[in-house]
Amino acid sequence: MTHDESLKPGSSLADGKFIVDKLIAKGGFSYIYEGRIIYRLLAVDNEFVSIKAEEKPVVIKELYISEKSRRESDGITLRWNDENEPDERNRLSYRIKNKTRNEALKLRLLTSPHILKLVGAFEENNTIYQITEKIEGAVDFHKRQGLSAEKIGTKLSVFDAVRYITQISEALKEVHGKNIVHLDIKPENILCDHKDNAILIDFGISMTIGEKTGKSAVLSAASCPWAPPEQYNTKDTVAISFASDIYSLGQTFYAFLTGVIPPNFSEVTSGSAILQSPSEYNKDVTHYLDEVVFKCIQSNRDKRYQTIEEFLFALQGEDDYKVLIAKSKKAGQNGEYERAIHLLNESEKYIPLSSDLLELRYEYQRKLEEQQKEGENKRKEEEALKLVNNGDFEKALSILELLPFNAHIRQQMEKCRQGISLRKKKELIDEAENLIEEKQYESALSKYQEAKVIDQSDVAIDRSIEKLQKILQDIEKNKKYNEFIAIGDEAFKKNELKEALEAYKLAKENVTLSSLTIDERIKTCVIALSERNEMEEAKDDTAKALAIVKEKPLLEIAEQELATEIECNISKLNLINDFKAKYPLSDAFHEQMLASQARAKELEELRLYFKAKTENDKREYKVALKTLTNISSPALKEKVTSLQKEIENAQKIAEAEALKKEIEDLIEKNNFQAVEKKLVEIKKVDKLLSASLQTTLDHKKLICATLLNDEEDCKRAISLLQTIGAQSPSYDEAQKILDAINKKQVADNETKIIKQAEDAINKKNYQAATTLLNDIPSSSTSYGQVTQLFSTIDKEQFDEAKLEWDKRNLEKALAAFQAIHSRSAYYKEAQRHIRILERQIEEQRYQALLSEALQKVEAKNYKKARGLLAQIPDQSTVDVAKANLLQLITSKEKSRKKTQKVVWIALVSVVAVFALVWCVVLLDSTEKISESIVAEETVPNIPVQNEGKKVENDLQITIEQEKREQVMVSAEKTKETKRENIANGSSKPIIDEKRYRLHQIKSGETLYTLSRLYNVTPDEISASNPGLGIENFEVGRIIYIPRKEDENRTKALLLLREADALFAKGSYDIACDKYVQANRLSFGVGNVGVAKFEKLAQELSFDKDAPAYKNNLSRANKIRNAR
Repeated sequence: MTHDESLKPGSSLADGKFIVDKLIAKGGFSYIYEGRIIYRLLAVDNEFVSIKAEEKPVVIKELYISEKSRRESDGITLRWNDENEPDERNRLSYRIKNKTRNEALKLRLLTSPHILKLVGAFEENNTIYQITEKIEGAVDFHKRQGLSAEKIGTKLSVFDAVRYITQISEALKEVHGKNIVHLDIKPENILCDHKDNAILIDFGISMTIGEKTGKSAVLSAASCPWAPPEQYNTKDTVAISFASDIYSLGQTFYAFLTGVIPPNFSEVTSGSAILQSPSEYNKDVTHYLDEVVFKCIQSNRDKRYQTIEEFLFALQGEDDYKVLIAKSKKAGQNGEYERAIHLLNESEKYIPLSSDLLELRYEYQRKLEEQQKEGENKRKEEEALKLVNNGDFEKALSILELLPFNAHIRQQMEKCRQGISLRKKKELIDEAENLIEEKQYESALSKYQEAKVIDQSDVAIDRSIEKLQKILQDIEKNKKYNEFIAIGDEAFKKNELKEALEAYKLAKENVTLSSLTIDERIKTCVIALSERNEMEEAKDDTAKALAIVKEKPLLEIAEQELATEIECNISKLNLINDFKAKYPLSDAFHEQMLASQARAKELEELRLYFKAKTENDKREYKVALKTLTNISSPALKEKVTSLQKEIENAQKIAEAEALKKEIEDLIEKNNFQAVEKKLVEIKKVDKLLSASLQTTLDHKKLICATLLNDEEDCKRAISLLQTIGAQSPSYDEAQKILDAINKKQVADNETKIIKQAEDAINKKNYQAATTLLNDIPSSSTSYGQVTQLFSTIDKEQFDEAKLEWDKRNLEKALAAFQAIHSRSAYYKEAQRHIRILERQIEEQRYQALLSEALQKVEAKNYKKARGLLAQIPDQSTVDVAKANLLQLITSKEKSRKKTQKVVWIALVSVVAVFALVWCVVLLDSTEKISESIVAEETVPNIPVQNEGKKVENDLQITIEQEKREQVMVSAEKTKETKRENIANGSSKPIIDEKRYRLHQIKSGETLYTLSRLYNVTPDEISASNPGLGIENFEVGRIIYIPRKEDENRTKALLLLREADALFAKGSYDIACDKYVQANRLSFGVGNVGVAKFEKLAQELSFDKDAPAYKNNLSRANKIRNAR
């Protein structure tokens, strides 16, 4: 409907409590009127009380949506379009009214001086009315500044703008503290009062964080350009947060500073409008304030200040911000880059960093990394130096090889290598000395020679080698000496005197010390020969000829002498053969011939020995070894063996050198697989060289793996790094690179999973998305995205659960909440709802048992009632009701036993009372009845309910506040009593029936209807039932209703007449203020007018301690009996 359906001036509300004067505004959800509140006060004049009326201006806000409602024919009552919907909870009007009512109850608790005070709220004419105070002389800032899209209005001073915004922020701090979002902050909704203070008004479209709302509650009420982007998104009300108010506050701040209405976010985003900084309009605005405003009005909600405290912190922190920036720069100049970065990060809490500061932070981060890397290298260098000092040269060298190369590092590496060489030399010398002690001189000599290779300048090694060589030579000579002595002795025994003499002479040549024994033997042999010469003259010539041929000992023949020795031996054989041709050979000649033949063979083998040495020198090791296999002479056995070992060692060294060169070539070509095979071969030859090459190989692998990783070839990089052994110096660095690659692969894999999950979510395939997301662990860096996606998946489930809860389908709601994933942002909220639902389901079952037990009590079936109550465990939420019901059952059972006695006593009493009454009637029948007072004694503890009485609990100001305080004290006393009962071991606290009555909730009842029924406030009912709320206010539940103090007093009724303009105290001897207090005649309740009285029964209360109580009661009884 487009025509005006506002209330007519003079319309009254709340039984005349409020008067509508005129319409002052119409909003999307309401009509706003200027009106008055009527206070009826009692004036006391001496002993009489008169009633006076006072007025106070107010603003009346009526809930009205033109598209959803219309006026009835009476011009007052509203009719909503959806009233034909049978289920009230499905009606939009029901939800809107309920939301408005709940928000009004919350706004009544707001105490900020910068929020328009809510006087009260009530339901009437099928709608909700909110009453707020009227601020005289107030004007909104839209009018004050003359804001307009066509021209620039009046800009406020920076001081005033900041002061007003601070005041509104302080108000929002309390509003947000109640979990409420205003959603309509703009200059039109901020008033400036006569004290020049800002007042926030119009909570018409405010909402509580987490509640569900409809399109009409958010979208249609979004004020352009003041509302944030998320307020236009009707599909995601979860996006509404405290940051939504920050956006509107920032837009308002912009208008305050510039006098210009800021452009809408959509215009700025599309480029159709340019958002200029406030300082371009107002030269007094600092760059800092520009950034504060811009951060408030970011389209992305997450980039704004998230709470009003953060905004106030930034608004008031310009000086602190400058101090932080100055300290950061000073720290950077002092090389304290980590502190400088921390201070810059802290400054971001105020405003975003400028490009210069971002570049500065990047520079600090780069320098910090260099500083940390330099420190790490220094630490490693110090560690290496400690290892060098401790003699662990190998480990120190492995660390130094990985550090940046410089002169000092080179010096330390050289020192490590020298240390390793010296240690190796010492080990060889120690082994050589041990071998000398074991008299293994040749092995010892070999060790000294190896040590000599390591250190060519060591003179001590040279001396040791010379000594060993002399020892070996002496040993060799002594060996030959003993051999020749044995030969000579054997020849002498056989009478081979010449051979013996020759052997003795050879022995003398090899003797190391002068010896008389050999001289005597030679002398003896010469004498024997001279004696035999005479006997063998015939053989002298031959013997002389043979004697000419002098044979040098086999082992003393040099290579250049070999040919001469062979010729001499051939000549000797030829001489014997010539003698043999003429004379028969003697045994001596025969043996000499055999000896010459044997010597010829030995000389041939000696020739082969020299040939093998020559081939060895030519590095023809195989030929040399093959030649040595043909030598079988015992005399050459040791020399052959020694040469054979020398050749084999040389062969191994040559093979190792060839393999080393081949391996180094393969390493340069990155042919690591072939290198591994070659290393197996070289390890058999030289383990030390193998280890050195392995270290080189691992270092090369590390370099290649790093390059492959840079080229995104992670698979090959991992394959290379995994081949580096744990004993390698490059192992730790390889593991670091492996960890980095693995983390990157995991992150890439998780990104892929998240993308697949997002696609599945877009296709509504939530099960597949959940399966994918479950593969991402909670420790992942993508955990926030996973949580967000789970939240997207569970949002529909969560909304469905809350819908089932609203429909009171508690079991379905519980199952739906339990299906919420533990990693969803809804999980904690769902768990909280689950706990509430489980308590509600349990309490619902207990309430059903209580209700059934109560029916059994009413049917006087106490045994079944007790059985039902036994199913309710102790310490449950209905424990008090259970205890009282059990007490009631016990009382009923006792009363049944007394019934017979009471009947008999009653029969006797009836006769006596009848006689007494008849006598009283006769005595008083002549008295003149001059008063119209009817006294009626009522039963204590049973309240008198006045259904027609209007209880305006929402509008009571002073009295209701006093009542609320009394109820809170009473509730605290009740809690203290419960605690004392529990401490004394009583698990069933007993409630005083004089203070409470039981009530079973029926369909359609609310806290408000119960408060009107029993003449108490909703707060008093809530205080008497701890834990009672909207979520567990269920049909069938038994609750406690507090009794009023005057319900326990005896009451009388006074019938007022037209002549009763004033109340006198004479008849009952009670002061006027007692009448006023007992009948609540102040603050608008007075049903008795000043000028004219209607005839009605006005309830008056009398305290039993009143002075004239007994006389008045007796007199009232007499009048009643007479009538």
